[in-house]
Amino acid sequence: YLGNNQCCLTSDQQVWITEVEGSSNFCNGDWTYLGNNKCVTSKWAKCTEGSSNFCSSPWTYLGNNQCCLTSDQQVWITEVEGSSNFCNGDWTYLGNNKCVTSKWAKCTEGSSNFCSSPWTYLGNNQC
Repeated sequence: YLGNNQCCLTSDQQVWITEVEGSSNFCNGDWTYLGNNKCVTSKWAKCTEGSSNFCSSPWTYLGNNQCCLTSDQQVWITEVEGSSNFCNGDWTYLGNNKCVTSKWAKCTEGSSNFCSSPWTYLGNNQC
């Protein structure tokens, strides 16, 4: 703490931080609570709306419907509308009919009857 409401992180390498509105009750693991409803991490991170009921490892629920994924490398996520019954394998269900993956993905309309390996049926006619 440097005064004047400034918290600083130093390193011998370039420093990146991600700031997310969160709760002191949930900022843990790779996340640090700095007050004023602010969670921060120096890892690569992507956040999306998610339910505390479904946001589980490797995702972290930070409060305020924020579900975040951190990584030592740059991370991307793909979000599609899907069903909790079908989001599995590389996909995680985060609630509100949302399936996410940190792998490269492209989805298209398809039938559950014909969407088979290596494709994943996610519900709502999404292959």
